[in-house]
Amino acid sequence: MEVTRKADMKTVDGPADYFTGKATITGQFQRPEPSRVSGAIVHFEPGARTNWHTHPLGQTLRVSGDGLRPGKAENSAIL
Repeated sequence: MEVTRKADMKTVDGPADYFTGKATITGQFQRPEPSRVSGAIVHFEPGARTNWHTHPLGQTLRVSGDGLRPGKAENSAIL
């Protein structure tokens, strides 16, 4: 098991290729192969959002606070 203290996590601005508005990424990690596990904490300022993209192998999101998952009318959701 690897433990990382919050004080040791690096925070960077979200790149414009992936975000519009102000977003920050904290504690980004990627586990070595054969694992496909990666993750980070992303914080969005009001009005910020991700640019449209896909995750061919799937994605798990944990949302805290308010948010909106856009999509076609039947798939949209307020989080």
